[in-house]
Amino acid sequence: MTVQSLRDASMEAQIQWSKQQYDRGYNEAAIIIRDQVRDELRAEVRDELRNEVRDEVCDEVRNEVRAEDCAQVMKLIETCRSENMSDTQTLQRIIDMMSSKEHMQSSSNGGCISADGK
Repeated sequence: MTVQSLRDASMEAQIQWSKQQYDRGYNEAAIIIRDQVRDELRAEVRDELRNEVRDEVCDEVRNEVRAEDCAQVMKLIETCRSENMSDTQTLQRIIDMMSSKEHMQSSSNGGCISADGK
């Protein structure tokens, strides 16, 4: 082997080593970035799902409360009819009952509020 061929072989070995180092560094960086993006997306998806579930549960609770309110109003109407109250008196009792409920609900911070303020 000549000196020139040794230099060429050495140069080729350095080039190959440099390429391997570059490829290794590039692959490691790509893995790190991919993992970071995956973590960010997982957090976003988790938040979206949490909000969707919260909205669905709030809708269910609203519907249950509405049904309960409706049942209470119907019971009050029946009571007022059995007491021979006028429509005006019955309406006033319904208003009083609903006002009392609104006051109780607004003073207890247990309502569902979704991200869009509903």
